[in-house]
Amino acid sequence: MINFYFFIGTKAQAIKSISLMKLISSDKNCNLNLVDSGQHFLITEKIFESLNNYNLFKLHNNLSNVSTYRSGILWVLKFIFNNLILKNKYINNDNKNLCVIHGDTVSTLLGLLWGKRNSLEVVHLESGLTSKSILNPFPEEII
Repeated sequence: MINFYFFIGTKAQAIKSISLMKLISSDKNCNLNLVDSGQHFLITEKIFESLNNYNLFKLHNNLSNVSTYRSGILWVLKFIFNNLILKNKYINNDNKNLCVIHGDTVSTLLGLLWGKRNSLEVVHLESGLTSKSILNPFPEEII
């Protein structure tokens, strides 16, 4: 049995990953796990209504989407403290476990760190084109 953990933060990550998630959820040899970072959860939860047979790991207690610089910084700090420093590992490593991250956003970086914290193999789906300028667009080009 293969366990797939899709770490989702943004609306774009959800939209671009949903087809692969549906395919995996229909395979009897795979378990689909949705890891919700909380970045755009009010939007992404609507996208995932069409999914069947998945487990949800909600890694936040947000009441709204992250939409300002202030809320973004607070969200990142809370996530790191609550999910990477304080909490024990979430995953039982009896089976093959893959953490799927997408893009080049802050939530992609947090997904990488979360996957490594839980001893998962990380699979990175596309990150777009590079501008070859480390600060434009920021922070995606650095990530």
